[in-house]
This record gives sequence, C-alpha cells and structure tokens, in this order.
Amino acid sequence: MFKLSSLKIYLIVMTASVVITILAIDFMVLPKITKTLIEIIPKRANVIKNRVHTLTMVFLIFVFLLDFYFWRIDNNLTEEEKKFTIALQMNPKDPSIQQKLQSIETKRKNYITLIEIIFTIILSLVIGYLAISVVQPFYQILGTI
Repeated sequence: MFKLSSLKIYLIVMTASVVITILAIDFMVLPKITKTLIEIIPKRANVIKNRVHTLTMVFLIFVFLLDFYFWRIDNNLTEEEKKFTIALQMNPKDPSIQQKLQSIETKRKNYITLIEIIFTIILSLVIGYLAISVVQPFYQILGTI
C-alpha cells in the first residue's frame, strides 16, 4: 500500500490551491481587467495582459519546481525513517533511535511551515504584480492631466 507522508499531503493541497488561484487570476480575472483596460487605454492593455500572463506562467513553473524539490526531500526523509524504524524494531528501548525518528518528524513539520511561507509569498507576488500592473496606467493617465 502506498502511504503519503504529511509533507507530501500538505504539498499536494498547497500546490492545488496555489495553482487554482493563479489559473483563476490568469483565465478569469485577467480577461475582465483587460476588457476594461482596452476601453480606457487600448495601447497598454495588451502589454499588461501579456506581462501578467507571462508572470503567472513563470510562477506556475516555479511552484512545480518547488514541488519536485520538496518531494525529493520527503523521499529522503522517508528512507531515513524506514532505516530507523527497522533499527527500532530490533532494539525498541534505544532512546537515540526514538530521538532520530522524532527529529525526522520535526523536519517534516519545519518543511511544511517553509512551504506555507513560500507559497504565501508566491501568491502575494502574483496578486501584487497584478494590482500594480492594473493601477499604474491609471496613475500615468492622471499624472498627464
């Protein structure tokens, strides 16, 4: 039976939520913003759309690279955990083996925290860049008036 660790489960959930959010921005929000911008500043609207679209695709690639990296880390932790579990079965009263198993679980929890922070930063950058890209042309127009 294939068992996923808590790190892999969290990685899948976070990746799914980030990817859905980024794709929703790219394919649902961006076309509406572009339609509005075309009415106001037609020359800049497509440039803004292309920049935001490119940025979202770059962030998606970055997210998948992070997934690959953390998945490999978890595979290494799982292998290490298997070794210590076998050693613990041979010598169940050895406190150093139990400490090693606890340190592996602590590492997983720390990686989960790190993943949450990284994905929050990624989403913040995408949404911030979208906001700046949309608002900046309005300030440029207002500055010329």
